[in-house]
Amino acid sequence: MRQFSTIVITVLLISCGGRDLDSLDKQVLTLGDLPEPVVEIYETEALKKNEVDYVVISTDKKFQFSHEFEGVSGGLSWLYSSHLHHFYINGKHFTMYANQGDPFVFHDKKLFYTKELNLAGYNYKEAKYIAIDLEEFVDD
Repeated sequence: MRQFSTIVITVLLISCGGRDLDSLDKQVLTLGDLPEPVVEIYETEALKKNEVDYVVISTDKKFQFSHEFEGVSGGLSWLYSSHLHHFYINGKHFTMYANQGDPFVFHDKKLFYTKELNLAGYNYKEAKYIAIDLEEFVDD
């Protein structure tokens, strides 16, 4: 019954949300593969990560890029799959399952992030990064 409830809640949340980023093609990169402006953000923001909940940055001022987190607390771990990141890029809504780490960087119509949640202490140098090309979904 618990598994069924989790599936129903997840389907409801995704159907009410935006485009599912988890279903899009992803490119796995190292720090050296990232564009220079994105590297600079990771080099500066990764070490400040514990100062704010989520770091969300757009390198292009033409794009308004914001983030909200949806989740539950109070020991309801069976609802974990319903935790979602919500991203808004120039009014377009995108969702992604939680437990994927920030800084979230929007650069050149691509979303960059990492699944390695602890980037402090220079772990960002060895981390794997994910890039999702959103060019077909966002307008200038």
